[in-house]
Amino acid sequence: MNPLDPIPTDGSDDRKGTGPRVVAIVPAKDRSDRIADTVTALMAIDRVDSVLVVDDGSTDDTAAVAAEAGADVLRLPVNRGKGAAVLAGASHTPDADVYLLIDADLARTAAAADLLLDPVLSDEADLTVGVLPSAGGKGGFGLIRRLSAAG
Repeated sequence: MNPLDPIPTDGSDDRKGTGPRVVAIVPAKDRSDRIADTVTALMAIDRVDSVLVVDDGSTDDTAAVAAEAGADVLRLPVNRGKGAAVLAGASHTPDADVYLLIDADLARTAAAADLLLDPVLSDEADLTVGVLPSAGGKGGFGLIRRLSAAG
């Protein structure tokens, strides 16, 4: 299977709602310790129709744990980076109207991502960005951090 081919389905529509189709994409590498809680929290959001974990070359059992928690899983054979994992996830879910991009290590706090959907689903915004509190140490979110700081 080509990693950029859509995930096959049985043709049934297992959507939760009738509004725009919301797909949560969770790029993950070696996050078997937290991925189940993240997936469970996202699946509890009523407006999220499906959760796709993109396992980006993990050497642990991230993919199996994510699938057991109820996520669809796309496994990339080698680590290609977060951007490539997000792109692969979007390519696998072309029927989505809204993508919710979530870090794999958020665990139960991923449920707060529901607040990011309000402005997008009400057509008040095309994009929302969540800002996490500082952990007090050096950190870096690269481009995302610089863009959000710029306003």
